[in-house]
Amino acid sequence: MSEAANKQIVERLFVAMSALDLEVIDELVSPNVVDHAPMSGEPVFVPDALKRMAQQFMAGFPDLQMTLEHVMAEGDKVSCVEYSRGTHTGEFMGMPPTGKAMEYRAAHIMRIANGQIVERWAVRGAPEV
Repeated sequence: MSEAANKQIVERLFVAMSALDLEVIDELVSPNVVDHAPMSGEPVFVPDALKRMAQQFMAGFPDLQMTLEHVMAEGDKVSCVEYSRGTHTGEFMGMPPTGKAMEYRAAHIMRIANGQIVERWAVRGAPEV
């Protein structure tokens, strides 16, 4: 695939997660994806976990906005910086709403093969509230 097509795959994933268009996650992320940046030792970048995470974030932060900055592709890899912000007005992972604004950035590198994300590396900044 072209570098432009690979960038579109990554961009579509973040749009789908924001819109809770969860079927698109199955299309874009390989069920055998290798996540080099699991949180708490748990893989978070496999399709089912991504769907749960998107649902949890949108429930806790209904106004969540995810944007991508610095999207670059080289060969089969795409890198980007995710900037997310929202207001904690719903329950999030068992925490009652605080009404506080939250924002964070995360840097991702994703490898694409056969039209799907097959590998990911990420570094997350601490959320600011």
